[in-house]
Amino acid sequence: MILYNTTYYIRPDLEASFIRWWTDYMTPAIEKSDVVSNPRLLKILSNPDPQVKAFALHVEAGDQAAVELWEKRAADVNSLLTNEFGENVLWFSTVMEDF
Repeated sequence: MILYNTTYYIRPDLEASFIRWWTDYMTPAIEKSDVVSNPRLLKILSNPDPQVKAFALHVEAGDQAAVELWEKRAADVNSLLTNEFGENVLWFSTVMEDF
């Protein structure tokens, strides 16, 4: 199993808008996807910078091919996030393997 994590940093005053974006755009993209499963959105509590809120999206993929398909789909959805929030959001992804 492969865990695909995307970490998001946003301004604190945009937290509600970010959650709305998650609900309106990312959740449907995951539900329509046949390549990832078990989505979780987590608030990162160990965030060292009080000027931002941090969140982590975890989804599971069966293999590297599924990860590559998900990366293409997620990029489209994350571009909507960037269009809406501009420089007020930063995100990056990490691929991890369960062993």
